Amino acid sequence: ILLHPSDHKNRKDWSNIFAFLDDNFGNYRFKRILDLGGGTGSLAYYFAEKNEDCLSVVLDFNAGLLEKAGKLHRNIDTIKYDINYDSLPFPDNSFDLITMWDVVEHLGEPSQVLNEINRVLKPGGLLVIETPNAKSLIHLIANISYRLSFGRWKYFISKIYIPSHLYYFSKLTLSDMLQRSGFVCDEKKVPFKSLFDDLDIIFSANESKEKWAKSKLFKFLVNLQMKFSEAINMPYRLIIIARKNHFYQFY
Repeated sequence: ILLHPSDHKNRKDWSNIFAFLDDNFGNYRFKRILDLGGGTGSLAYYFAEKNEDCLSVVLDFNAGLLEKAGKLHRNIDTIKYDINYDSLPFPDNSFDLITMWDVVEHLGEPSQVLNEINRVLKPGGLLVIETPNAKSLIHLIANISYRLSFGRWKYFISKIYIPSHLYYFSKLTLSDMLQRSGFVCDEKKVPFKSLFDDLDIIFSANESKEKWAKSKLFKFLVNLQMKFSEAINMPYRLIIIARKNHFYQFY
């Protein structure tokens, strides 16, 4: 598989994602796949390679990323489009699988976009969403440390609350929004970690000026916290798999 250079470490995660879908929905053959906000197209390419004769489409507003996608992955289609402002440019019942990685939190009208996704999914089609978990352990630590320091200790707050994130979801709030848009959420525990390295959020997403934050001890403690958060079901990342409800109608 030819992946974007920054994505090589995530190959195992994508393989686990596909294995989970195959194990639980093995009778459903993905012939048409759409990756919303897919950037360089690596995830769409992975699914396309795993599904013979599959049409895989990447939709993103960033022309530069889509240009890279076209050069890296010859067997996917790319469309420049901003889903914040317009309906999806596809007819009803077009896709078997739609993925959204780190997208829903950036949307101005997420419910409206989910309604559109429901429209273009085939009956019984799948939607896979990954987004930061508002009820994660690291969010809890960030809020408590900020409040106990009377707003003086902003390290974690500045890393996990990003200006471009317009919404933050818990499993409950995201599941509720999906159900209101005509989806049935899968309740199985998803046995794989985030597509992204959560430590990148703490150390790389915003370069820290604090010397202590670059110490090996601090990184070890944060890494330990990340693993513990997975164990107690408070992970930084939230992943939900939903199926289009066959009988849902908008009124």
